[in-house]
Amino acid sequence: MNHSRILSVLYWYYPAIAPNAIVKFDNANLMKTEPKQLRVCIIASFITGFGKTGGFGNMTKQLALSLQERNCEVTVVVPRRPAQAKLSYLGGIRIIGLDLLQLFSLATYKTIDADIYHSQNPNFLSFIAMLAQPRKKHVVTYRDPRDVADLLTELRVASWKGRLKSPLVFQFENGPFVSYTVKNADLVGCPAYYLVEKMRKKYGRSDAILLPNIERFPARQLQKNKKPTVCFVGRLDPIKRPEIVFDLAEKFRHVEFMIAGVAQDSERQKILMAQALEHPNIKMLGYIDKFSSNQLSALYEKSWILLNASPREGLPMTFIEAAGHGCAILSRVNPDDFAAKFGYWVRDDDFAKGLTSLLADNRWQAKGKLGQEYVRDTYDETKAINAHLQAYRNLLGKQDNSKD
Repeated sequence: MNHSRILSVLYWYYPAIAPNAIVKFDNANLMKTEPKQLRVCIIASFITGFGKTGGFGNMTKQLALSLQERNCEVTVVVPRRPAQAKLSYLGGIRIIGLDLLQLFSLATYKTIDADIYHSQNPNFLSFIAMLAQPRKKHVVTYRDPRDVADLLTELRVASWKGRLKSPLVFQFENGPFVSYTVKNADLVGCPAYYLVEKMRKKYGRSDAILLPNIERFPARQLQKNKKPTVCFVGRLDPIKRPEIVFDLAEKFRHVEFMIAGVAQDSERQKILMAQALEHPNIKMLGYIDKFSSNQLSALYEKSWILLNASPREGLPMTFIEAAGHGCAILSRVNPDDFAAKFGYWVRDDDFAKGLTSLLADNRWQAKGKLGQEYVRDTYDETKAINAHLQAYRNLLGKQDNSKD
């Protein structure tokens, strides 16, 4: 497909049909404190809250909060969800929810007039932002660049809704808008080293770098449960395979299993809740919002081991969260050798063998300590946000030099 033709059609056609589809806001009404270091516009498919949760949304929210605390002027642009207002605020962070027609409008990004437009996973909004502000700096964090093998894995284990949705999403991810965005971004990063290599091979971006996820780790002395404790954190959808927890609970009755999360499908949630009641060593905690309480941190603090049964992931944020609390990782996936180094990599789907190995002679403790040291050195909020800010400044420095 001819990219230049797509660009020219969108550039002239969509502003013409949507001149009134612009979110109106007043830049002067932002918090009037000391001068801001940088103006950053974060572009994402969603931000946690407004009835939607997930890893990408959590990462978007954490980036916005961390930048705002560093005195940056932050605007987040997302497609508007049913429970979301067109314009809302999270502290000093401005959140703009775009309706269908507004998704095509260039004027929103021109009005925001940020120094940096940072996309959390490339999408159609990233493409429009590039058209609207071609002279500004555009950064893409590609959190999960999927290939055909990833798609086939998802299709094998997804629900029927997921099997309908996955090919469409995959088609879009490999279509002209995302390809244009990735190839033309001023900087492309990924949160894991293996994803950086994947990006370089898929898009020829030899300059792709590690842009680490941002996580706040507790400074307090951690107190683990005296009883062996395994936690499972995430959506309880088929691809995450929470049923494996039930199998392990039957075989390891001396181990306590804690499940934090809910299924997107209400009927499936009811079935899982009923199954959990059959096991006295399973506790269903429901969804825990990491931003509104310390419950998730307390869960990781008590737990010895984090279980991840999904057959496909990018770099799960739960790995970083749990490892930061000294948990060993018991996982089917092994991004950046995370499970192999800091827990047990379940290659043959025998989770019972993996759990037995970690519990034997308290191996989980040494593995958890190694993981804790690694994530605190790589993903600690101070170091990770400094890496983002330095990347932004490097781009703006190049921009300033080019004007001389």
